[in-house]
Amino acid sequence: MAALFFASGYLLSKANTIYTLEDAIKFAEKRVLRILPLFVVSLLTIPYPEPFWRKSIMLLGVNNFLGFTLSTLWFVSVLIVFYMLFPFLQIVRRTNLVACVLLGLMIYVLFVVGVKYLGFEARLLYYFPFFCLGIIAAEIRATEGQMVLVALPIVILYFVARVLGWFDGVEVVLRPLRFFVVVVVAYGLSLVVPLRRFWGALAYSSFCAYLFHRQIYDLFLHRWFHFSDGSERILLIYCLVPLTFALGYAVQFGYDAILKYTRKKVG
Repeated sequence: MAALFFASGYLLSKANTIYTLEDAIKFAEKRVLRILPLFVVSLLTIPYPEPFWRKSIMLLGVNNFLGFTLSTLWFVSVLIVFYMLFPFLQIVRRTNLVACVLLGLMIYVLFVVGVKYLGFEARLLYYFPFFCLGIIAAEIRATEGQMVLVALPIVILYFVARVLGWFDGVEVVLRPLRFFVVVVVAYGLSLVVPLRRFWGALAYSSFCAYLFHRQIYDLFLHRWFHFSDGSERILLIYCLVPLTFALGYAVQFGYDAILKYTRKKVG
């Protein structure tokens, strides 16, 4: 998950230039259209017993400050909070990189206080540094190869520590290092030229696959079929995961087509 937050910060910073409040408003409009309609559908259809009014507070990430989240959709609600902070980080960054880092540190301290004393969602604290790291990587124009050169020694250290048992009993210390493993693996996979279109399609479908995977699993594993042995795991791995990404691609493609058609009509 850390790699996903890093990628979000990196890609947002590469794709968006925010200098003024007007730029920030345009950015917010794009994010709202991109995320919220699909998120609403997911909240309406996800098989959890909570009433919709309780689920709806996730739409603006407010739940992260009220001590409530859904186990499946927490990623989107945390990402919404980071998206709200992104324009401020960008505007300050255009003035001074040091000032941007200081602002990020101030926000992080607020999250520390909130988690410790006010019941904020702890994932805000854990993943915000990775989101900021993605922004910084984009701002200093780090190439993929340069990022891998930084990550590779850390990956080696991670596996040496695991093999030699340096942190046995306190493996939580090693968890953040898994992020660098994902960076190296993802870069390696991206070099496999025949598979590039496949990885691109996988990335394109991933948001909708994430939003609706719980609904698909519930239909197949609990409503339509019932299992009493290990066949449930086999069905999940070999059938439902590919199906989820295929449906995610179709939903995302259809939604983008609707947005494109609507913009053409309005514009």
